[in-house]
Amino acid sequence: MLFEGYEKMVSLNEISLRLMSGPSLLFAGGTDLMVKARERGWYEKKTFLDISELKELKEILETEDFVEIGAAVTLTELLESEDVQKSLPLLCQAVSRVGCRQIRNRATLAGNVANACPASDCIPALMVLDTIAVIQGVKGCREILLPELFRETRSCLRHEGMHVKTCFYGETMEKKLFLEGGEWIRSVRIRKQKTGERGLFYKLTRNRSSELAVVNIAAAVRQSGAGLQIRTSVGGVFPKPLLFPEFEAASEKKEEAPCGYTFMPKNVAKKEETKEKIRQYAAACAQLMEPLQNALVDYPYKKQVVKYLTEAVLLELLLGIPMEDREE
Repeated sequence: MLFEGYEKMVSLNEISLRLMSGPSLLFAGGTDLMVKARERGWYEKKTFLDISELKELKEILETEDFVEIGAAVTLTELLESEDVQKSLPLLCQAVSRVGCRQIRNRATLAGNVANACPASDCIPALMVLDTIAVIQGVKGCREILLPELFRETRSCLRHEGMHVKTCFYGETMEKKLFLEGGEWIRSVRIRKQKTGERGLFYKLTRNRSSELAVVNIAAAVRQSGAGLQIRTSVGGVFPKPLLFPEFEAASEKKEEAPCGYTFMPKNVAKKEETKEKIRQYAAACAQLMEPLQNALVDYPYKKQVVKYLTEAVLLELLLGIPMEDREE
């Protein structure tokens, strides 16, 4: 038996109270829960609380600055939303790389966050886009910035790729998130990408047939004063999702550019200077992994990959050099 009981929730108000009243877990898409349920007897005495058909949790709400995605919105529904495609192209890049279409038809964005896998494809993109998790509990709602939601889980570093079938955590919302009893993720609120703000997502897998990331990276560049601000987040190498220190670069005024600035300097000397700064930054980011060298599987290899991917994504964003066109 995979789980003891199954209940379909009919209102938002009952969810937190039901979570507090007995051994239970929230069920939306179930793409992580059902895999884990087959591996171990974690849920044999628990009831699955199905929230997948609650109307309030199926909504995608848009304001001037944010897009809010309900806990029951599937990844396919997210990708098919014209508003999301227009306002969050970086997130769409990452979501499109999650599993296969059948997985995306069931998986939810909030569930991906709740599972809190350090190798998640969605979380790095959410991190660089200043995402807020809206948390529902018996006392009402509260908001928490995504980087502050996750606990460190160093045991996740002991298995390559953080494969879900070997995950050490059956109840991630209790063990891997800073949530109180009865709390759950009601929605995720994501800052819109402004006109001219660019983003990229790269993902390295074991082989072409694998869907699980060994290392992934998301980065977004936007105008900040007279310069450019770049935010980067890497998955698959740290005990919790992490934002790298911000990288700043000079920009040139160019009236015909979408945001009035160009990301690609024409001056050869300035290009070389930017390349060198990117190399130094990528090396410094990889150095942040040093405390993990005795904990992380394949540490030397992953450290090289992090340096390479960080450099590659910034070269493409700032200088327009695709990864396949790099000289070295």
